[in-house]
Amino acid sequence: MSSLPANLEREGFSARLMASLKLEQLPTTAGAFTREFNLRADGAAVTVHAVRKWFDGGCIPTQDKVQIIARWLGVSAQWLRYGDTDEVRVTNAELEPRDFRMINDLRLLRQTERNLVEQMVEALLSAQQYSELYSPKK
Repeated sequence: MSSLPANLEREGFSARLMASLKLEQLPTTAGAFTREFNLRADGAAVTVHAVRKWFDGGCIPTQDKVQIIARWLGVSAQWLRYGDTDEVRVTNAELEPRDFRMINDLRLLRQTERNLVEQMVEALLSAQQYSELYSPKK
């Protein structure tokens, strides 16, 4: 994926992780993060020592743990792990963390509920376009 030296990859991961945590106002201490992570880990629990290494740029978690963190933070696992790649730049150009959370939540729904959400969004967009077309100009 990347030709960066390993230490730069680890430092980049750490910086993206910490920035995402701060943006979401989530724990940035190893102990608090570990507790929150382990609540979501479903058997992939980690230690405070491991989290400190992630925070300090000493190592990068395994991909299964990156996936858990990414879902929790509402970001792309690829972005969290590798940073600004061409694929992420195109995909994430105008998405904010809350957009990722919404997309992740949508993916958790059954197909029938996903179809309902899609229909609702289409109806809202149609109503908005209608309103913009026929509302009096000021």
